Amino acid sequence: MTGVAYSPSQVVGTNVTHRQQLPITVDEHPPASAAALDPWQQSTAAPPLSLLDEDTTADDTPRLPVQAAPPRPPNPELLHLHARVHEKLRAELASVSQAMTLDGERLRAQQADLLTGVPAIRDEMGRLEAVRDVCRGVASRLRGAIQSAERGVAELKRKGDPPVDELVCSTSIVHNQYVSRALHVYP
Repeated sequence: MTGVAYSPSQVVGTNVTHRQQLPITVDEHPPASAAALDPWQQSTAAPPLSLLDEDTTADDTPRLPVQAAPPRPPNPELLHLHARVHEKLRAELASVSQAMTLDGERLRAQQADLLTGVPAIRDEMGRLEAVRDVCRGVASRLRGAIQSAERGVAELKRKGDPPVDELVCSTSIVHNQYVSRALHVYP
């Protein structure tokens, strides 16, 4: 956008021809400093004017810089509200950080227990497998004993009941010999 704009000193002022200012061309890409386009501003960088040597007008005198008004003081109620909110937030932050610290310690303890739990579980599994193997060995021996007992019972059932004479025996070997001779002699 290109156009002609006049500086404020050209519009406001009584001695326009004395300054010999050129209109400022407004371009899409303004120069680095506005003072480069204004010859009056370039000439003001020269030594200060002597008020006694020249006849000057009110517009030619350098103007004092205008100071900005001091900032408005903040509302005391708003400051009090900010202080209360800040204290409340600080108390809540302390409470939450303490709770998070306790939770973190508890979780770290649980993590340590879980990490040490894996070797303990493997150790316990090894012990249980050893107990299982022992139990299987004992079970196989018991099974063998039961099977031999069942075979003996079956053999006795097959033979039938023994005669009463075979069951009579004495308390010593000599007496047994007498009983067996007597049974053979007197059938």
